[in-house]
Amino acid sequence: MKLLKSLIIPLLFLLLFSAGDIDAENKMKIPLVEGYDNPSFQIENTTVEPVRLYIQDKPYSDSSVTVFLEMKIAENDQQHSTYLNYWEINTSGLKENYPKAFGKHLFSLEVNETKGKAEVFLIVEENDFGKPFFLELNQKTMIDSLVISFDMSVTGRGSRNADEAFHDIGMGWIKLSANGEEETITFDSDELFDKKRLSFDWKEYRMWILAYPETSVQLKVERSCPNPKTAGRFKN
Repeated sequence: MKLLKSLIIPLLFLLLFSAGDIDAENKMKIPLVEGYDNPSFQIENTTVEPVRLYIQDKPYSDSSVTVFLEMKIAENDQQHSTYLNYWEINTSGLKENYPKAFGKHLFSLEVNETKGKAEVFLIVEENDFGKPFFLELNQKTMIDSLVISFDMSVTGRGSRNADEAFHDIGMGWIKLSANGEEETITFDSDELFDKKRLSFDWKEYRMWILAYPETSVQLKVERSCPNPKTAGRFKN
């Protein structure tokens, strides 16, 4: 009987942990502990493994805690290693590289600081229109019937005119597909730097490019655009 209880109790714990707490915004909130002891969980056909959670309590007196979550995401025999981080450099503002999009879902961290200590949660929600997110190179995300993939990113030395010094310029390729149709969008880091953000219209979608750290791109997709028959670049 004692053996049966010892098996049932951990199993119930894992089931509760895997389910997480679903809030009013339909987000799954999963508590994490520092180290390697966070169990994997399943979301539909996706397996998520929080490999390691690292927390550094206030490396500087005027900064936040530093949080780093290494994780693996597997779907349809394809496994991808990634990470989420949260930090503040002195008083320059919080920095984070999430929410990150994989498949239909967004993954992010919630960090609650109390007296220099951090309580950390992994937040999982469905990707949707109007939500900014990061998409990593060679990954794809789905919003309704729209599929977005970040297919290629290259960096080279160059300049746009003879008076400008040579510098690193990144160029990215994003593929959109919906209902059997496809469109490829190209953009570069210089144009994004000048305009702060770029937008492209395709079919009934408008996609904003908000940041481009080269191995990932920050996007936001809106459902309707002013002229759905045009696909191109809009001045911001």
